[in-house]
Amino acid sequence: MESAGSVQRAWGEFHRGAFRSAERMLSELPEDVESVRLRLWIALRLGDTGSKLRHGAWLAEHGDAELSAVGRAHENVARAALGMTPSPWIAAPSSWSFSEVAYANGLIAFMQGRKNDVRIELAKAAARTAEQRVRRAQLRAWAEVLTEDLERQATYLLHALSRAIIEEVDRGLVAIIAGSLALLVREMELGDMASRAEELLEAVKWPEDETIYRFYAQRALAWRKSLRGDWIPAMEALDSTLAIAPDPMRRALVFCDRARISYAVGEHVGAASARLNAFAAFDDVDWAEAQNDEAMGVFGAMDVLGVDPHRAQILFDRASSISVSKMTGGGHGCRLQAFKAFALSALTDGEEAIEHAHDAYKLFKSLKYVHRAAHCALRAVELGGGARWRDRVERLIAPYPRSLTARAFEHFNSPIQRIRGRKREVVDLLLPGNKTAREIGSILGIAESTVRVHIKQINRLLNVENRSQLVRLFLDRGSAA
Repeated sequence: MESAGSVQRAWGEFHRGAFRSAERMLSELPEDVESVRLRLWIALRLGDTGSKLRHGAWLAEHGDAELSAVGRAHENVARAALGMTPSPWIAAPSSWSFSEVAYANGLIAFMQGRKNDVRIELAKAAARTAEQRVRRAQLRAWAEVLTEDLERQATYLLHALSRAIIEEVDRGLVAIIAGSLALLVREMELGDMASRAEELLEAVKWPEDETIYRFYAQRALAWRKSLRGDWIPAMEALDSTLAIAPDPMRRALVFCDRARISYAVGEHVGAASARLNAFAAFDDVDWAEAQNDEAMGVFGAMDVLGVDPHRAQILFDRASSISVSKMTGGGHGCRLQAFKAFALSALTDGEEAIEHAHDAYKLFKSLKYVHRAAHCALRAVELGGGARWRDRVERLIAPYPRSLTARAFEHFNSPIQRIRGRKREVVDLLLPGNKTAREIGSILGIAESTVRVHIKQINRLLNVENRSQLVRLFLDRGSAA
């Protein structure tokens, strides 16, 4: 009786997402059907394949007919994830266990890329509980990755998250769905759906134990603020995100976001500091353990990290060796290919860089990753691409006039960027504010009078009257100088 009460209290901890607390309660109890069933469900929420395999196999041998079928189903999901041969399936005697078995078969079909079989199994999984309905919607969303229709995936995830919140399923399941949706909200153009997704992400009651999904959600919400030009709130949100970053890899990605925003608002010292912090965090990553979408995270940060080509190339090579998990969609479709081309466009120069930018642009456009596509088009413009590339940038950034890419395009088109050659050399020596025209002439090997002519022409071009105004203009426009 006391054991049953302890298991019931552990279920309460599970529903709040206090998984470690629930596990501590269960560790003091002998293995029986109810305690192992909860251990299996904790393993499902934590994505612990080894525990799923062990607890599923135990239930298959010791549970009643219903739980034996469910235990074997989840054991076989774990075996499929590990590349092992499945154990003989056990027939499900009830509608609940039948739905669990169908869901497990659908999940295995998804991992193996059999999209038609996913649909067949989902049709069988006539969900009987709120949790089953939500998990069915979640798998339906994941299955859209197999058709490379990420917009439909976002739609289904939005539906699944809404249902999960309304039906008050356990916080662990809510968090998994919210994290999956957040990864799309950060990158995709979803129109009105994006606003609804932001509302839902703000409304999530997160698990008591910190999870990576909350990190993904907060990082996505911070980025959405930056797209609207809400720079200070975005930076504040990134500070909060940094505080819950679960590992060095994720801390590095937050520092990259901070560097992007700092560049956009002309805070070059802050941007340089954030970039150095990102490299330092990447140095602490255990690359042997890196997996899932982490490769795309590194590739997607090369626009910031490429300022230091040597260190960026080392990171690129490390990321290229990461195995990308199909469970998050990274192993399906063209997303990884798109991000890799994006990275190469930042790490190369000339025609080669334009070719990579073009490849990434096409792939991101097909994925509706509008902001990434706009960045690729801008990269091509910076490398000397013609009017077609300018038109692409202007078209993509039109709905987001305060976004980072729009800000960068504005800088590129400013009169400052038209200063080239000797005049640019004069400007670079003028900006620190210490050197005289004579000293500048001596450094450049030209007459003092020639320097003064250049300064007058520069002031006229930029519509400024003195050196102080010139310095202020460069800082305000976020010039690379």
